[in-house]
Amino acid sequence: MTEENLTASGMLALIFLNADSRHARDGFNRLRSLAGCGEGSAWQALAWADHGVLGFSLMMPPTSGTDCSGAWPNLERAWAGVAADLAAEDVLGEARIFLALLPRPSSASSAHDNDATHMRVLDLVRAAIPEPSDDGWWQRSDTIPFHSPDGRTEDVLMWEIGPRTGDERSVRRLVAVAPARPEHQADRFPWSNSGDMPDPLTRHLMHAARLRYQIRIFADGKRSRQLGDELRFLVKNFSGGEAGERERLSAHLPRAHEAAIALRAELAATRHAIDAIGADLGNALSLPVSSFGSGALNEDRHLVTRFGQRLDDETTQLDAAIRNAHSLRRFLADKPPARTHCPGGTGLVGRACSNEENICSQHGTCQQELRVVVFTALGVEYEAMREYVAGPVRKQEERGTLYEVGTLPGAHRHWQIALAQTGPGSTTVGVQFDRAIRVFRPQIALFVGIAGGRKDVSLGDVVAANLVYNYEWGKSTLDGFQPRIRIHYSAHRLVQRAQLIARENRWQGRIRPGCPERPPASFVKPIVTGDKVVVHNRSAVALLLDQYASDALAIETEGHGFLEAAYVNPQVGALVIRGISDLLAGKDKASDDRWQPIASRHAAAFAIELLDSIAEDWGQPAAAHDHGLCLIDIKLCSQHDRTRAPAAAFRYRHRDPYRAARRENNVEVHRVVPVCHTYTTVRRTRCGKPAR
Repeated sequence: MTEENLTASGMLALIFLNADSRHARDGFNRLRSLAGCGEGSAWQALAWADHGVLGFSLMMPPTSGTDCSGAWPNLERAWAGVAADLAAEDVLGEARIFLALLPRPSSASSAHDNDATHMRVLDLVRAAIPEPSDDGWWQRSDTIPFHSPDGRTEDVLMWEIGPRTGDERSVRRLVAVAPARPEHQADRFPWSNSGDMPDPLTRHLMHAARLRYQIRIFADGKRSRQLGDELRFLVKNFSGGEAGERERLSAHLPRAHEAAIALRAELAATRHAIDAIGADLGNALSLPVSSFGSGALNEDRHLVTRFGQRLDDETTQLDAAIRNAHSLRRFLADKPPARTHCPGGTGLVGRACSNEENICSQHGTCQQELRVVVFTALGVEYEAMREYVAGPVRKQEERGTLYEVGTLPGAHRHWQIALAQTGPGSTTVGVQFDRAIRVFRPQIALFVGIAGGRKDVSLGDVVAANLVYNYEWGKSTLDGFQPRIRIHYSAHRLVQRAQLIARENRWQGRIRPGCPERPPASFVKPIVTGDKVVVHNRSAVALLLDQYASDALAIETEGHGFLEAAYVNPQVGALVIRGISDLLAGKDKASDDRWQPIASRHAAAFAIELLDSIAEDWGQPAAAHDHGLCLIDIKLCSQHDRTRAPAAAFRYRHRDPYRAARRENNVEVHRVVPVCHTYTTVRRTRCGKPAR
């Protein structure tokens, strides 16, 4: 490039609105109407939606005969009038790109390699930019290469002139200089190369606006620091305070602890969003590093790494405060008896649990540590679930099968998750299920993955199986194959919970990276399992299913073996959740490549909503029955200890509470009183005789 003057090509205004904001669409429509009125009659507008963003691009040409120093300020003032009525809370970000062309092409190498040319261009830009600007902006530039029509590689030079330079800035002002000869080709970078979707530069700036919006919400970690400091204060001052002060601190502890847990889940979701934005930035635009230093566009990519590390640091500190608060809450809780039965026994799972597995409140409510094992068959299904697992994550090998064990943050309580990829096939998953429950002792087991749709479903929909058919069983005779369909049912309480999730229809909000424009539907219906992959709706297997399993919505290859293993392990609640990745008609590899990841993410989102819903109600005491929940007056002395001691209240869900008390505590039982409320005091007894 060699030149004496710059020619103003106009200004490109970009604005990115949060599609979830209440008034974003009103502002979006107002922009579209203003863009074609009055002075802007020559303006060109492009409106689009992508990644939960409503985008608006406006190309504003200069008045004929004006140079850059005269045209750019006028265009910026005109744009300010158009965007003046937009609410700040609706705007993710805004970019104003001042465009200039060089009048004569270069006969030398590109500007990326020609430092002298770069400096001459920079001098012209510094003389023309509209104020205000940041000090030293000219020291940081980006070079965007593109191919001109004659096959040569040309460069667009870009600077961000400020004046705002903070990581959280919402308005960005940039200058782009391109060679004049391939003007039409260069126009593809700051405008559109397809007529209906944003160009690479606009996509980069959109993702950068999403990133900086997250930084503004994070607010330099103010909330996490406040909650962490509050928890540390409560824990530190509890031991040294007077009785009244300790009572006040213990009253505040649950609220602060639960708020910190909820914030921890938000931080994990933000971390995931930042990772996704980083990938999007890397795919949007080709950016070689300039010899004049990394410019604003390269800095966007570096910011992803820095902000991600900051989130990790805040999460680590908050986790430490949450653990300390959790320990204090356990200390404050009444110690449970040597062995008791969890109220969870009448919930989703009925089994006895040891002291180490319980957190018992002062009111006698026993809370189990929530554990879930999730199986997948394919890598794409595994990755969809893995996105929700928070650190620290450890790998654990059990008899050759590798599990990742971590935490699923929830709004109410966290789940400890063990995640494994079993590979396809019912037999394999059945064996792995039986091994996993012996090692991890989960209350819940889920199989989460994809399936083919049989009827009444669309691509991306989710089916939670209330029962699973197995069509492979049967009898082969001279007259042909006679099916003997086998059925296994999912856990009743999990089916009930899945039906609630489907009715409320809010689970789509958990889809990562975001809910699609057409939200997927969800069903709680039968599915069918077999070893065959069915690729046509008129195949022999498809016709067999029409006759013997006509109410099944989906077909897959693992669910029956999974539920068969659950059948012989009734202490574990099991459910199969499938996202629809293909239909029996029209199946092909290109469609699988597109829809398998989508369907996997949808199934994973439904599973996460299900687990969070379970955690909300877990541990609530069930209503008592005359033959079940009993208060037993006992004397606390064994056969070898005849000392006097107070009695204690024990609750046994047992049809013979006398026998239960003797077996569990090695004591005599004086009387049994059926109750339907919680006792806080009981009578004292005297060894040898009941108290009167």
